[in-house]
Amino acid sequence: MEDNRYNPLFFRIKIRHDNCWTSLIPQDYRDIMIGYFYSNDMLRAIRVSTHFNKNCMQSLKNDIKMDKSVKNVKIYNMDNISSIIEMNVDYENAFLDKLIKNSIFPLKTSVENNYENYIFTANTNIKKLLSGFKDIKIMSIAELKYNIVISELSHSVIDIFLTERQRNILKLSIDNNFFNVPRGTSNELMAEQLSISRMAFNLEIRKTVNKIINKMYN
Repeated sequence: MEDNRYNPLFFRIKIRHDNCWTSLIPQDYRDIMIGYFYSNDMLRAIRVSTHFNKNCMQSLKNDIKMDKSVKNVKIYNMDNISSIIEMNVDYENAFLDKLIKNSIFPLKTSVENNYENYIFTANTNIKKLLSGFKDIKIMSIAELKYNIVISELSHSVIDIFLTERQRNILKLSIDNNFFNVPRGTSNELMAEQLSISRMAFNLEIRKTVNKIINKMYN
């Protein structure tokens, strides 16, 4: 018999946070938070960003520090497309801190196209709670099934290193059981769905898988 005494609820939410650094940076900025901790009345967040190399660091720092709650920013370039960003935020003004104080615990936090994206577990009326926060606009919110949560968390970091096109091709390939043994579809049919040649599809899917493997094992 299933035990329903503990039934956590998982949600995905996208918000626009006006006057926050996430709304002040370039639109093509993408990142995911990989950790945070409290230090000297500050919330220190560690993020992995992509598409911003060492030549963009100072400009990106200036954009982030336009948010007055951000007290310090350090950027460490990893390669020609990605960096580690460490920022200290006054925790009284940190949106993440407000969530935690209201028993909302983010499992995944990312920024893309000037939107903040969260997956979290909560046992409260999240929509009502967020409506009371200044400068927060809820763009979308949905309850998630357990299998979707596991899937989201398993590829959370890899996602930001793929282009939108690569993510779409990968999702379409998975949806069509292209990687199954035996395959659920052919290279030709996949190429037809994407309106590209078979050779172009083969190249795109190999580049996508190669990027994932390199990030996981290099």
